[in-house]
Amino acid sequence: MGVVFAPMTNELYIGVQGHGAYRNGIRLLGCSGEKATKTLSHSVVNFEFGYARDEEDVEKMALAVK
Repeated sequence: MGVVFAPMTNELYIGVQGHGAYRNGIRLLGCSGEKATKTLSHSVVNFEFGYARDEEDVEKMALAVK
């Protein structure tokens, strides 16, 4: 299961393996077959590190995901 909320666009994305993916309760149509099989190397990954800006706090957050 994956859940993503985009507050700037007020969009809620939910995906459950074997049950499909939805945006704000509306089913998203995807591809099937070979194109539907993805790996992390074919993905875009984003981390939100919050609002810390001093070097020490940013380093602590970066080390948490290494």
